[in-house]
Amino acid sequence: MPDTDEATGERLQRRFEASTRYCRRVGNIYTGSLYLGLLSLLDNDTSLKAGDRIGLFSYGSGAVAEFFSGILQPDFAAQLHAANHAKMLADRQELTVPEYEAVFSDKVPYDPEDYRSDPTYYHGQFVLTGVIGQERQYQQR
Repeated sequence: MPDTDEATGERLQRRFEASTRYCRRVGNIYTGSLYLGLLSLLDNDTSLKAGDRIGLFSYGSGAVAEFFSGILQPDFAAQLHAANHAKMLADRQELTVPEYEAVFSDKVPYDPEDYRSDPTYYHGQFVLTGVIGQERQYQQR
């Protein structure tokens, strides 16, 4: 970075690398990449402190872009769950193309019929397991 002093350049490079760590493992998730990058920065840069301003820039197709910022609050570090995030990334399972297509096309039908999904596809804390009598059914793990 030719227009910055060495210390600033190193700090910016370190934060850039921290912010891209998760995205490099996951790949492109479109708009979600912005927030995964923020999460990665917060989890992986221990030099951040309350009061720091973080800039976020998102560019989408159609020449639409947005820049905004946020300020880290006094208790932000207590809200981080870096170990849980690392475990979720490590626990991911590679899918074959047919498995991916089955997960991708599995959706709740748009009608009042009862429906059951396969909860083994999903690994969140709460999983939609189906719709019975027009009421969503969830399972907590």
